[in-house]
Amino acid sequence: MFRAGHSGSADPADPAAAATAADGTAHLVWFRAGDLRLADHEPLHTAASCLQKQLTSDNDLVGQPAPLLLPFFCLDERQLAAAPHSLLGLPQLGPHRLRLLLEASASLRAALQALDSDLLWQEGRPEALVGRLVALAAAAGSRAVALHHHVQPGRQSAQLEDAVTAEFFAAAEARGLPCSIHRCWGHSLCHPADLPYHLWGSAATGGNSGSGSDSGSGSNGASLPNAAAGVAAAAAALQRLEVLTQQQFSELQPAGSDSRDERSVVPFSMGEQQGLQRLRYYLGLEPSSGQPSGTLAAGPPAPIASYAESRMGPWGVDSSAKLSPFLALGCLSPRMVYWEVQRLAAAERAAVKGAVGVPRAAAAGGSAAAGGSAAAVAAAAGGSAEAEEQPVWREPQKGDTWRWLLMHLGIRDFFIFSAMQNEAALERAEGMSGRPAEWQEDAARFQRWARGQTGLPFVDACMRELAATGWMSNRGRQNVANLLSKALRLDWRLGAEVFASLLADHDWTLNTTNWAYNSGVGADPRDRVFRTVTQGQRYDPEARLIRAWLPELAGLPADLAHQPWAATPEQLAAARLCLGEQPTAGAAADAAPPDAAQIEAAAAGTAAEAAAAEHGQLVYPMPVVDPATQVGKGPKARSK
Repeated sequence: MFRAGHSGSADPADPAAAATAADGTAHLVWFRAGDLRLADHEPLHTAASCLQKQLTSDNDLVGQPAPLLLPFFCLDERQLAAAPHSLLGLPQLGPHRLRLLLEASASLRAALQALDSDLLWQEGRPEALVGRLVALAAAAGSRAVALHHHVQPGRQSAQLEDAVTAEFFAAAEARGLPCSIHRCWGHSLCHPADLPYHLWGSAATGGNSGSGSDSGSGSNGASLPNAAAGVAAAAAALQRLEVLTQQQFSELQPAGSDSRDERSVVPFSMGEQQGLQRLRYYLGLEPSSGQPSGTLAAGPPAPIASYAESRMGPWGVDSSAKLSPFLALGCLSPRMVYWEVQRLAAAERAAVKGAVGVPRAAAAGGSAAAGGSAAAVAAAAGGSAEAEEQPVWREPQKGDTWRWLLMHLGIRDFFIFSAMQNEAALERAEGMSGRPAEWQEDAARFQRWARGQTGLPFVDACMRELAATGWMSNRGRQNVANLLSKALRLDWRLGAEVFASLLADHDWTLNTTNWAYNSGVGADPRDRVFRTVTQGQRYDPEARLIRAWLPELAGLPADLAHQPWAATPEQLAAARLCLGEQPTAGAAADAAPPDAAQIEAAAAGTAAEAAAAEHGQLVYPMPVVDPATQVGKGPKARSK
């Protein structure tokens, strides 16, 4: 079930493929945002293994072209601009995820350099870079070229993979080089081929398959837009995001800086080792003094012990595993998490038996042997799939710890595969439901939601946290999505695009399907409604999240911080707080989705708010909807 993946290249038993491997082959390994690691990286492992076999099988390399291993990463300039069919014109790769991406790629480069390899890092277009690398390999005397990469879900990824494939084949054909492409899957815990139904067509696997004989027409670059056009598009998209959120992203600290928002509950730097450290700490597998690696750490219970209860909490570094940024960037793979959980299960069994410690196989992604050989790279890329397994796929029960985490890996797979199978439907307003869309058009309400000014404190705190840090808790994401789509009746795709641009852990398969799910147009048959005030009281009873992100409410006691409209005039005066005027439940805006001009116009404050500011009072808006609708039992089915 947890196989490493499938290759899209010619059969290794094919004589043509064998001949390619026997010559001085340049192996190009394409790293992407989603697989920035060495462990459990089949493309790197395959390329390094081929290189090692060639080095050990050729007894006399004097006068022969040396085999090459060329890892590369290309920051696609198009990701910094809006998507072709964007509703809001926001950047696809927003500032928070971009910062973490730069950290993760720098960490990957350092890890490769420790193995006497390196990572070629460029900004531009991957297909153009691949063509140049083939030309460089030919100039270096390589007799063949091979491209190794992971495929990623989605039509946009497939189109990029098709473009890279066409350019790779065209560049190789132009130079008379035999070529092959090796494609692998690593996005989910379970492989799509192991599912009991057909999930994808040939296009979704990355386009053309086979060896160089399947070459397509490539571009010589003449039709590519110039760099200035790309910069302008990216700048315009970022400006729209700043206008929408009232956040100055130019003030973000540079990648690698230790200066982060002290309120952030995700204070981690990105990288494979950082991800493993976080994972092992959360599971309680960090080695204690005098104990071998892989034993249960001494001291208080590990955070995983309370995962079943705490994972809903919106505040605190350890309230949830916080692995999603590492998984989204590929610093960790789902299988790496699974293997570490298996080690925890083995350690628990050993502890019950009274054992001192459980030896563990070489840590997936750990330091490889020195020497800089291809074998070291292959060892680092191969991971450790031999961890002891036990039956785990049952419904978690009270008292379970790590089974809850595994259950959520399974849920993650469900949403990934759901997105792959329903991508076209998820681009429409009605989503997967098939029902006609009945969304309203109201630029002012959408702007209040996006800026964290709905007058509903739990929702506003979550939205301001997202804009400032790129993070929002799972419970927060459910509530803000539910409010936008079911209380405000605004198109769920607008919210999904805001999340896609702001989330540090964005994965389009998970973001889109979860938005559809929580908006009543996805896979949730219950069509649940969240009472956002009650949800905040339940999961943030001390109003810690609200106090951190809504300083205007910090002077109120916790119960009133969740519903400031219930405060008496005396309590408001003591907190130096003025509540804004009740917004009119107005007519829909003439145009939807709202453009930048509409958003700016909707941002003007009321006369009462301006007067309060003059007197040194803090201002918080009245709720955008009747707050009584946000109090009560929930989530529950919405009345039809």
